[in-house]
Amino acid sequence: MRESILIVDDEPRIRELMLEILESDGFRVVACESGPRALERLRRDSFQLILTDLMMPGMDGLTLVRKARALDPTLAAVILTGHASTDSAVSALRSGVDDYLVKPFEVDELREVIRRTFERQRERLASEELLAMLGAARPADESASTTLHDRIRCAQAELQAAESKLHRRTRELEVLREITRTGAYGYDLDGWLEHSLEAICRGLDVAHGRIFLEDEGRLRVRVRFGAESASSAHEFVSVPLRAGNKSIGLLHLAGRNGAGGFPSGVAEALAAMAGGIAAAIENHRLVKCVRETQLQATYALVQGMEAKDSYLRGHSDRVTRYALDTARAIGLPAESQAVLRYAGQLHDVGKIGVPEAILHKPGKLEPEEFETLKTHVEIGAQIVKHLDFLGEARPVIRHHHERWDGKGYPAGLAGGEIPFLATIIAVADSYDAMTSDRRYRRAMNRDQAASELRRGAGSQWSPAIVDAFLRTSIVSPTAVPLEVA
Repeated sequence: MRESILIVDDEPRIRELMLEILESDGFRVVACESGPRALERLRRDSFQLILTDLMMPGMDGLTLVRKARALDPTLAAVILTGHASTDSAVSALRSGVDDYLVKPFEVDELREVIRRTFERQRERLASEELLAMLGAARPADESASTTLHDRIRCAQAELQAAESKLHRRTRELEVLREITRTGAYGYDLDGWLEHSLEAICRGLDVAHGRIFLEDEGRLRVRVRFGAESASSAHEFVSVPLRAGNKSIGLLHLAGRNGAGGFPSGVAEALAAMAGGIAAAIENHRLVKCVRETQLQATYALVQGMEAKDSYLRGHSDRVTRYALDTARAIGLPAESQAVLRYAGQLHDVGKIGVPEAILHKPGKLEPEEFETLKTHVEIGAQIVKHLDFLGEARPVIRHHHERWDGKGYPAGLAGGEIPFLATIIAVADSYDAMTSDRRYRRAMNRDQAASELRRGAGSQWSPAIVDAFLRTSIVSPTAVPLEVA
């Protein structure tokens, strides 16, 4: 008698594809488009296995499996899931589902899951049959009893092996869930790779792991976990990281904790994990490329504006350098320095929306002209609003003309109300303005500008930031020069 399978999926193309593949493999197959229809079919027909999608309208896959097993407790079950629902797949395995298949899947993957599930079902049913025989049997002699006990012990050992394999696959899926859940969508690719490698090593009881990435045609270690041991040279597994048809790196694990080497089938799980890592790396690269393009386009606005005015040329570059030197002097972390770098380059981008007659006026601005000039901070904040990765730089751009005493613009913020990084840009911007020639005045020298900053500390500028700024090599000849990234 042919083994029978009930397919349940609300997507017609997937349902028809699985039906065609499994029928060609010799199974008796019936397909339904929903949980209720599947239950109707189960009430008038019997099947050995149900293959159901996890997420379906009306009745989800887990509910269907629970109701189907109420009709037939021996029914084997396989869940179809996408990467986005691996949390539910873990719960499914823990609740008794026999296996899972991640969409989109290869034909060979479908066949292997079906083969594996039927094999486990046969082992389970054989063990249950033997246990039933033991309860009913009254052996005529000790020899018959011993033989029966041996068969039962063998069946129980096979069942334990199957349970152990299921436990391992559950742990593998939990690792895959952790990798796909976090994703490498932020700036810190190395931090995410370290987190993912640790999750893989701990989840698979591996002592040592490394992720290699291609760099100028050579594989170089990007992150590592654990310490290498003598056994690492003899017990290891390596899986390529691929983006499309291109190899971009290697996942290398070595030295299993405890007894035994790597179990059979681990390469399949590692291939899925490596695929998740490679996809995240490629996504990170693409996001970085898009951000760089957006930044360069925005920088071009600033450079184009400054190029029209010889008095402003290089202003944003200098403000950025002064701000970063100050940030290093007070020990700001790299993440804050990155935000400061963006804000320094773009603090005046809003001047693109101010009439050139006002920007290039040789004399003092009239009150209404100054009000127009002041709008550049709001315009700048609006320009970067649509670049999500500049979210932290936006308030710095908007508030870099606030004053410590609350008499600045645009919001009249005072003291600690002002975004901290904006107070750094304010000092750097003012210093460069004072030490640069303008149409209506000559530049101050370094000492004159330093004196002006001291006089304005506590009224126009943050006293702490002025103090830090004056201790940098920008102003103090005896200070140790700071490297500019």
